Amino acid sequence: MLSVFLGFALASPCPTGTLTVGTDATFPPFSSKVGDQYSGYEIELGQQVATRLGCGITWVNSSFDGIFPALLSGKYDAVIASVTITDERRQSMLFSVPYMEAGQAIVQRIGDPTIPDIAGLGGKRVGVGLNTTGQYLLEPHPEVILVKYPAVDLTLSDLRAGRLDAVVGDRPVFAYMLQQSFPDLSLGTAALNSEQWGIVFAPERRDLKEAVDVALSGMVADGSLRALEEKYLGTAAATEGAASTHFRLDRLVVSLPMLALGARWTLFLSISSFLCALPMALLLAVARGSRLVLLRLPAAAWVELLRGTPLLVQVFFLYFVLPGFGISLPDATTAILALSINASAYISEILRAALGSIDAGQSEAAAALGLSRFQVLRYVLVPQAFRRALPPLTNEAIALIKESSLVSVMGMTELTRTGQELASRYADPLSIWPGVALTYFVMTLPLARLSAWMERRLSVGIRRAGD
Repeated sequence: MLSVFLGFALASPCPTGTLTVGTDATFPPFSSKVGDQYSGYEIELGQQVATRLGCGITWVNSSFDGIFPALLSGKYDAVIASVTITDERRQSMLFSVPYMEAGQAIVQRIGDPTIPDIAGLGGKRVGVGLNTTGQYLLEPHPEVILVKYPAVDLTLSDLRAGRLDAVVGDRPVFAYMLQQSFPDLSLGTAALNSEQWGIVFAPERRDLKEAVDVALSGMVADGSLRALEEKYLGTAAATEGAASTHFRLDRLVVSLPMLALGARWTLFLSISSFLCALPMALLLAVARGSRLVLLRLPAAAWVELLRGTPLLVQVFFLYFVLPGFGISLPDATTAILALSINASAYISEILRAALGSIDAGQSEAAAALGLSRFQVLRYVLVPQAFRRALPPLTNEAIALIKESSLVSVMGMTELTRTGQELASRYADPLSIWPGVALTYFVMTLPLARLSAWMERRLSVGIRRAGD
C-alpha cells in the first residue's frame, strides 16, 4: 500500500498537494488583489485548473519584471500573468496550450489624429509596460521613442497628461481600464498583432505542463473557459463604477484600510532592518578604524561595494540570483537582509565619523586607568558616539522607510506594492497615489520631528560642555 501511495505521489503533477503560482495582480480584469483577496479571470482559471488536477493553489504576487527569474529559480511551480507565448520565451520556458486569444492595440487621446498602425508611431513617444509584448513588438522599430513603465496604468496616466503620444499594450486589459477611469482615451480598432496567452512553467516541469494542458482542454470542451470569458470580458461583465477623469475621494477613503495594512508591513520591514543594521554597522565602523590591515581593508571594500551598487540590484541578487546557488530564503527574510545590509554601509560611516569626533585624549585617559581597548570602546567611545550620531541615524531611519518600497519588486505587499495593486484594481492612479504619498508622510513626519528635537538638544549639550 505504501509503495502504491508513493508511486501516485511521485506521478502527481503537484506531489506536495499545492501548486505555488506566481502572478502580477495589477492587470484587471484578469488578475487583481485587494488585501489578501485575489480576483479576476486568471485567478479563477488557475483555481479551476488546480481543482481538476486535484491540487490546492497558493498565489504569490510579484512584479512582472521579476516573475520569470523567480519561476526559473524554483520559487513558483507556474506563472499565470497574461503572458504572451513567444519564440523567445519558449527558448527558456515551457508554455501550456493557449487559454486566451489577445493582441496589442494602440491607445490615444480622444481628438488626436488616429494612428492606425506601427508605422504611424514613428517619431512619437509611446508608453509600454516593462518586459511586455508591447515592448518587444516595438523594439525593432528605432523610429519609435519607447518609454517603459513598471505598471500599465501609469502609461495611461502619462498619456492623459500629455507626456506620451500613444500607448501600446494588451487590448483586453486596456479595454477594461479605459472603461473604468480613462473615458478621455480611445482604444484603436485594429490589432497590431495576433497573440496567445499561456500558463508558464520551468523547463524541468514538463509533467505539470502536460497535466495542465489536459485540464485546459477539458475546460474548453465543457464550456468552462467560455463561461469565464463571458463573466469577465463579455457584456455581462460588471464595472467598478462610472469612469472619471477626476480625483475621487470616495475611492481613496475605501482604499485607506488596505493602505494601512501595507504601511504596517513597511514599518515592520523598516524597523527590523534598522535594528539588524545597527550591530553590523558598528562592527564595520570599528573594523575600518582598526590598526589591523586584515580588518580595515575588507571592511572598507565591503562598505564601498554596498554604497557603489543600487539597493534594487542588491534585492535582485538576493531574491533571484542566490536561489540559483541553492540558497532560497523566505521573502520577508530576503527583504530584511537586503535592506539591513545596505543600510549598514551608510550607518557605519555615520558611526565612524561619530567615533572620530571624540577627542583622542579620552581614549588615552581611559587607557592610563588600565582599561583594555575593548573596554575603552564599550564604556567610553561607543556611548558618546551613539549620542552624537542620533540625529543622522534618525535621518537614515527615515530614508530606510522610503527605500523599503524597492522590495515591491519581490511582490511583497508593503505600502508601494499595495498602491500599485489598488491603482490597477480600480484603474485609477489619480485617486490612489496621493493616499500612498500621504501615508508615507504620516510615517516619516514623527521621525523628522524627533531628529530636529535631538539636534537642538545635542547643540545645547555641546554649548554647556563648552562653557
